[in-house]
Amino acid sequence: MTKVSIEKIDLHLSHMCNLHCEQCTHLSNYRINKILSVQDVIDNFSPWVDKVDFRSIHLTGGEPLLNQNIIEIIEVLVPMFPKSNIWIDTNGLLLDKHPNLPE
Repeated sequence: MTKVSIEKIDLHLSHMCNLHCEQCTHLSNYRINKILSVQDVIDNFSPWVDKVDFRSIHLTGGEPLLNQNIIEIIEVLVPMFPKSNIWIDTNGLLLDKHPNLPE
């Protein structure tokens, strides 16, 4: 079976943010505290492994670095979609809290 090529997918790892910007259009200003688990990623992405190639997977939020499972989530996604570029869309304020993030 031929895989469908998709340019980009956004994966919201957290709906929380460490900032509360007035102009933000994200749900974080409404205090929705959902954090995506590693199992959520496995359950939601496993059915697509043989069907889709994502050119890039953007880990986003709110602030994705608030998700303490971010490294494990990356470790799950890389073998599932080895051709994908994985990006972290972050404000950067919490990078020092995750010194083991892959480059």
